[in-house]
Amino acid sequence: TPSLEEGGVDGVMRKLILEIAKEQNIVCEERSLDLQELMDLLMDCKSNELFLTNAFRGIQWVKHLKMDKNYEDHSFSNSFALQLQRWLIQKIAKINNSTPL
Repeated sequence: TPSLEEGGVDGVMRKLILEIAKEQNIVCEERSLDLQELMDLLMDCKSNELFLTNAFRGIQWVKHLKMDKNYEDHSFSNSFALQLQRWLIQKIAKINNSTPL
């Protein structure tokens, strides 16, 4: 996730995703990631998914990243994003069930 100093929003969705990651023992980093670092991760096969989050759309899987002529285009899988979405739905249901009206 981007740092808050670099434009990341300290919103509800970010907090929920980071809570889920902690609950599921998923390592998260808060840092900047430039295009070259992203491409290096993709080329080294250290990353096969890319998704965006916000409170309006939830988890939005990036299917394809079309790059300029200096980089190879890349398609992504979505199995982790789907699992993360299931965990998010469960967490929201739990919050809604425990919150008095």
